[in-house]
Amino acid sequence: MNTISANEHIVQVKQLIAVQLKPCVTAIDLQGDYPKAFLHSLGAIGGFAGTVAPAYGGNGLGFGHCIAVMEETAKVCLSSGFLIWCQTRVVILLAAIYRGCLIWGQGIFSLQAAP
Repeated sequence: MNTISANEHIVQVKQLIAVQLKPCVTAIDLQGDYPKAFLHSLGAIGGFAGTVAPAYGGNGLGFGHCIAVMEETAKVCLSSGFLIWCQTRVVILLAAIYRGCLIWGQGIFSLQAAP
């Protein structure tokens, strides 16, 4: 991923929100549409990559930057802001999973459901 400052990246995020998300907010909130295209585009520009080191494909802009991405999105569509939180949370959990600090997977759910 190219090196970019947090401020430059937030400008890109705001532009994406204006073009792809804002026109769809009513459909998202009133009709339950899922902003899949917006979320894919946000991921493509590094919107979920703040907590991931550049060596692993992230932008390394940090957790504060992830919060700024959520904040800018939530200003326009709170539902989409929450979806970004969900996606970012998964990315944060991955580090704990690959270090073995958090045991995760479908087998865990199956085990918990067993009598």
